[in-house]
Amino acid sequence: MDSKRSPVFYWLIAAFALVPVSLYVYLGQFSRMLADDYCMIALGRKLGAWNYMVHKLDTWSGSYANWFLKGAMAPLDTLAPRIIPALIIVLWLAGLSWLGFQLLAYLKLGKPRLALSVSISAVIVTASINAFHSMQSFYWYSSSTQTALSLALLTIYMALALWTAKRRREDDLSLLGIIAGGLLCFISAG
Repeated sequence: MDSKRSPVFYWLIAAFALVPVSLYVYLGQFSRMLADDYCMIALGRKLGAWNYMVHKLDTWSGSYANWFLKGAMAPLDTLAPRIIPALIIVLWLAGLSWLGFQLLAYLKLGKPRLALSVSISAVIVTASINAFHSMQSFYWYSSSTQTALSLALLTIYMALALWTAKRRREDDLSLLGIIAGGLLCFISAG
């Protein structure tokens, strides 16, 4: 990297890289409920998050975290499908930026590491969303919590695992990182 350039230049590049991913967030505002989403939200509102999850585990499938999330978001009613794409993108971008920041530090690359990490992460998230076989994987409420959200959580887990591994000592933060990693794996598995 050219050290003569101002950090503002790199943050300007990051802002430009965030434009396409911001368009996916914007398009997510137009997500609506389809088919069985109406039944899921109505039943989730009636039973509550925990009882909804137990009901779905007994009658449908073992996706405990997916059903719990849908039950917890049920009080938002028709707003829930519009929030999920933005939530997924924010989590995915944050996790990938954290992972990229750590990798750039390890490789001793990039003077403004955070700006470079955000830029690279925004491009990767945009390309990944664009590469989905169908945009229903991202914009359909029932599908996005099972497919796209798990990618975001996996990215956060990898960043957390790298951060914990770099600490190399047994202190409270390392222990917290290990517990948080296990919790993320448990949630992602469901």
